[in-house]
Amino acid sequence: MSGMVPTDETDRGSESREGARPPPELTSLPPDHWDTVFDSAPEITRPGKFLGMMRADLIACRELAWRLFVRNITAMYRQTILGWFWAFAPVIVMTATFVFLRSRNIVSFDELAVPYSVYVFTGMILWQTFYEAVLAPIKQVMQARTMLGKIHFPREALILAGFYETLFNSGLRLLLWIPAAFYMGFNPFVIGWVFVPGFLALVGLGIGIGVLLVPLAALYQDVEKGLPILLTLGMFLTPVFYPIGADPQTPFFLLNPVTAILDTARSGLLGIAPVLPGAALLWSLFVILSLGAGWILFRLALPHIVSRMPAS
Repeated sequence: MSGMVPTDETDRGSESREGARPPPELTSLPPDHWDTVFDSAPEITRPGKFLGMMRADLIACRELAWRLFVRNITAMYRQTILGWFWAFAPVIVMTATFVFLRSRNIVSFDELAVPYSVYVFTGMILWQTFYEAVLAPIKQVMQARTMLGKIHFPREALILAGFYETLFNSGLRLLLWIPAAFYMGFNPFVIGWVFVPGFLALVGLGIGIGVLLVPLAALYQDVEKGLPILLTLGMFLTPVFYPIGADPQTPFFLLNPVTAILDTARSGLLGIAPVLPGAALLWSLFVILSLGAGWILFRLALPHIVSRMPAS
């Protein structure tokens, strides 16, 4: 009969539709999650749905973020002769420089509760962590700019991959810190409990600042080129290689969020009392707000600027 469709064709069509299933890690999303709906109203006008999609994308992007992280780490050291040494090189070089300057009395600081070499080495490890955390979101987005315009995937995977990469490199440096501390005459196993929250707050602060800068960096390459210079200048404005001093309550220290958080993380790692615990707690709350604000701005701005990003 002309009005009937052959059974085998119907079966093949059914199999085709059943075969087009999403990856297992995305099956928890609602069926219409990836549907493209053109609406003149901003997403933020429906905050409940907007926050729900943010949460769903964060859960769905974990496997992709891990794959991006493994790819980036592999590519970073694949064509290098010295390999993992480049993860330690900035910290070792800067520590040796400041220790040499102090030994020649070119720079002079008050006596510390721990050897100066240990103090500056710990500070440089934590500063390098913050430095990389700021640059990580920008680097991830710029590396994926071609993929962003062609493939629909949870953009949070890029930020999460940058977070993983920052933790990985920091973990390598902290492993080096243990034998280095022994060599410099310090017991590395006196770590205080404030190290972990201080360290996570430092990473979160860097990621939050980086995410807030992503929209500008995606449009203007000056941001990506100039930010390392500003961060290097910021190192000299932060007590990384010098102590806070006898008057820690000065605005110079209190208004710099990195100062209190880095001092708390370093104090925990060295087993000494932090100088600015109250300021560290207040700035840690700011970290939470900056991460939330940066995430929302990232979600809202990135779809509009992808088409304007420079091609790779």
